[in-house]
Amino acid sequence: MMAMMAWRLLRTGPGEPAWNMALDEALWRSFPKAGRPTLRLYRWARPTLSIGYSQRVGEFDLEACAELGVEIVRRPTGGGAVLHRPHDYEVTYSLVHQVEGLGNVKESHRMIAEALASGLRRLGLAVEVQDRAHAQNHPYHRAIGACFAIPSYAELTISGRKVVGMAQVRDRLALLEQGSIPLELDLERLVVLMAVAEEKGRGSDGLSRAELLDLLRARAGGLREFAPASVKAEEVEEALIAGFADRFKVGLVEAPPTQEELELAEALAKGKYSDPS
Repeated sequence: MMAMMAWRLLRTGPGEPAWNMALDEALWRSFPKAGRPTLRLYRWARPTLSIGYSQRVGEFDLEACAELGVEIVRRPTGGGAVLHRPHDYEVTYSLVHQVEGLGNVKESHRMIAEALASGLRRLGLAVEVQDRAHAQNHPYHRAIGACFAIPSYAELTISGRKVVGMAQVRDRLALLEQGSIPLELDLERLVVLMAVAEEKGRGSDGLSRAELLDLLRARAGGLREFAPASVKAEEVEEALIAGFADRFKVGLVEAPPTQEELELAEALAKGKYSDPS
């Protein structure tokens, strides 16, 4: 009987914003030496606004971020802004995997989404994997900088509301997928942090603060809004581990980062990820 392939599992708990992004990139860049996929589950040590690789810092209200004690960090992946909350309000995951076998970006998104859905359904959640992107159908899709505003292809929804944000970067050999699974969303604070006018000015092609908040409330949700019981972050992590194991037919074995990965992550945290601009 053929032995089941083993992936590395990292459960690193709460991390500083720069460290969280740096370790994800270090795992991705070190894949040729690591030689096997890594699923990482983690959280945040402080309130953090992570912004996509191509987003401009000017899209956000830096003064409001400072006043509310929210740190900004740039992700290595694309997509819109995500407000991460510490403690038991979110589970964040990353997956490093060889490109071979997962297809193009859309195909790999779909496979990963199926693993996430398999896990979340174990918690009694009626999760659906989107078959199409909705962003192009929204009149303000270019002006919306919040990740959870509009579901994209292969992202997860419950009752039509987005519950997981996903983004990916890849090179010739490996991909890094990052995702946010909020148990509860703080949409009011997110809207305050974005550089959105209180009222939409005449001729503006963007959204007012009130309009963006209404859009987010209609399109996004946290797991606790839909869970049969008050689900905890640890339960979500266990369910995700089971979902990935089932979808990819692998075992997940806990093992720490290598010394080389830690050293690279430290250098990235002190350099690249120390300044979101």
